[in-house]
Amino acid sequence: MKLPTVSSILNIKFNNKPAKTENEVAQKIDYGPKKTYFKWQAPDREEYSLNNKKLSRSLIIIAAFFGTLFVAMGEYFLILLIASIAFVFYAIKKSPMQIVEHEINTHGISYAGEQYNWDKLENFFFKGDFLICIDTYMPLPRRLFLLAKKDDKNKIKEYIEKHIPFVQEPPKNTLDKM
Repeated sequence: MKLPTVSSILNIKFNNKPAKTENEVAQKIDYGPKKTYFKWQAPDREEYSLNNKKLSRSLIIIAAFFGTLFVAMGEYFLILLIASIAFVFYAIKKSPMQIVEHEINTHGISYAGEQYNWDKLENFFFKGDFLICIDTYMPLPRRLFLLAKKDDKNKIKEYIEKHIPFVQEPPKNTLDKM
């Protein structure tokens, strides 16, 4: 028995492109021997800083104001939401950045040790000078974010463009359109 998903019940479409059929997914593609095109190391995420004391103080004051307001209104769920967002930002700021290895090869892209084959990748685009965004056909992760040096951007584009299309403008999903 196959149950419908919440998105199909609400008639929400997350991808304008047609989904792959079961035959296409089940078909095993033979890429031949694995050959590396390009390999590089990069941080696992972009570095951001909230070391500006004035900004940090302002955010704490705003959060305290809304927290007090939500206590008076009895909205304990919203207080929990604000506290969880603050905790996530604190945890990300305190966790050390790791250097991970990325690789473009004949089978696909290896992202921090996880291999994504070309048939699972949809298209790619650049955000800024250092961020490569690759959309996938999979529900999770829907988009891969790879950091690279500005000098390597053209080489990476050349290798990836052989297998998946390059788009100038990032595709907009349902959340972006809303």
